[in-house]
This record gives sequence, structure tokens and C-alpha cells, in this order.
Amino acid sequence: MRRMNQQLARFGLALLLTLLLSAEARADFRFVSLADSRGTSSDTPVNVEVLGRIAQLVTAEKPALVVFGGDTISGGEKLNEKTIRNQYRTWKETMRPVYEAGIPVYVIPGNHEMKGGRRHQELFREAFASNPDNGPARGQKTAFSLDYDIARFICLDTVNPDTPHRLLPEQTAWLDGQLASSRQTHIFVFGHDPAYPVGPHQGASLDKYPAERDSFWTRLVKYRVPAYLCGHEHLYNRSRPEGVYQVINGTCGAPFRKRYAGEFYHYVVVDVGVNRISFTVKDDQGKVRDQFEWTRPVPVPASSK
Repeated sequence: MRRMNQQLARFGLALLLTLLLSAEARADFRFVSLADSRGTSSDTPVNVEVLGRIAQLVTAEKPALVVFGGDTISGGEKLNEKTIRNQYRTWKETMRPVYEAGIPVYVIPGNHEMKGGRRHQELFREAFASNPDNGPARGQKTAFSLDYDIARFICLDTVNPDTPHRLLPEQTAWLDGQLASSRQTHIFVFGHDPAYPVGPHQGASLDKYPAERDSFWTRLVKYRVPAYLCGHEHLYNRSRPEGVYQVINGTCGAPFRKRYAGEFYHYVVVDVGVNRISFTVKDDQGKVRDQFEWTRPVPVPASSK
């Protein structure tokens, strides 16, 4: 009888592991992360050639949604409202394949959208009025969250004209609430600024205020966030501080410095399953340039100990 019970226990464990692995292999949905499509001047506010090519590729991926991490346009501190509106019009026209496919696009601001301070902040809110309006004070439509399927998406404003390269106090409090209240299986966090920059924006990202950056990252670790996706640096890089991936997907059109590793135009496809999340980085020709996974640790049943 004891031997039979042991065999049944082993069978039960094998069945459990099979079910868990099956769940890991199945992607519940897919999303795409993009950032930094700006051009080089007010005359060329969007890199239409590269972004247009990537927009076609993203559409073919058939994601449930797209999150764009800022610097859609070049902007300009002294540019008038008409010019800025025209820049946004150019960007949306270039992204037309995605929009026409019925794929929702959520956009957070980068430093180039905010070059004109609060005046241009209002133009961003006007351009992306479809963003959720559930953010903190001083962050309406520039910081927001949304739930889709088994995931919560928390989009942060790291370039607010009042405090660039840091989170406003009310945004930090709001972030705490968003993390604590989520009942979703996964939480993804987005911002324009990297927490740990590796290129030309070291000292001009969230690392400008190291104590606040560390406090922010501690929150992501506490709530087991799989990844923080960002832009700002015109390159691709991934790292994993304290078990949370930082994915810098910083150019789908913005210019290179030609001095740093990872300088190629790209986008990131994320396949989200219950126990496994797969990240695939593709360039503007659709070629895979990197792949990696986040896997939930498999619990060991008490009966097997």
C-alpha cells in the first residue's frame, strides 16, 4: 500500500508538472513595445522611412496592443502649436497600418514631446486623448494604467516638466496603489527613462537621483514585475538587476551616436503566458536579434518533499 501511495504521489507530481509546463508554453496574448521614432529636426520630425517599415512589421505580428515609450516626434522648444500638431499628425499617419488594423496604441511622453514645457504637455494630451485618464494629479494621460487579459500595464511619466528624470511624489503614491491593487497575473511597467542607462544618457535618466531610482526599483522587485520597458537611449540593451528585466528598446527611427553597442532599429514582441513570458527583439527587417524568457518558478508540492 505504501508503495502504491508513493507511485500515485509521483504520478500526481508528474501530472502537475505537465500541466504547468503546458500552461507555460501557451501564450495568452501578445503585445509590442516601441520607443523613439523621432527625426533629427523640425523639418524631419519623424523618421518616416524606418517607423513606416516597422509599423508594417508590427501589424503583421498581430499584437493585442502596442505601448510606445516616448519621443514620437522631434518637438522643439520654440515651435508653435500648429507645428507640433503637424508633427503628431505625421507620426500618426506613419503608424496608420497599426491603427487601421484595430490595434490599440498607448503612448507615454518622452523628453522631446516636453521640450516646450507645460504648453507642449497639453499638446501631448490632446494628441493622445485616447490614453486612459486614470493617472495621478499632474499626470493625466501622461501616466496611466490599463488591464488586459492576465496583465496590468503601468505607464509612467518620467519626463514631467516640473521634475524630469524622476517621478513626482503623487505619481510614486499612485504607482504604489497600482502595484498593490493589481489582481492580474503579471505587471509590466513602462517609462521613457531607463533606471540603469548604459549609453549617452547616463546621469540624465532615472539614475540622476540614485536614491529615488533605487526606491523605484525596490518596488518592482517587491511585486515581482517581470520587466520595465523604456527608451531614451537610441539602442537596444537588456539587463536584469535584482531579477527584474530592464529592456531598453530605444529606437524605431531615432538617430544613432555610432558609439554604443546595440545600435540598430528595432521593436520588441512580448508573448505573455501564465508561467512564461517570451521576449523577441526584431530589427527593422524583421530579423530576430535577441530572445529571452521570464519563467515563473515552479512550486514544489508538499507531498514530494
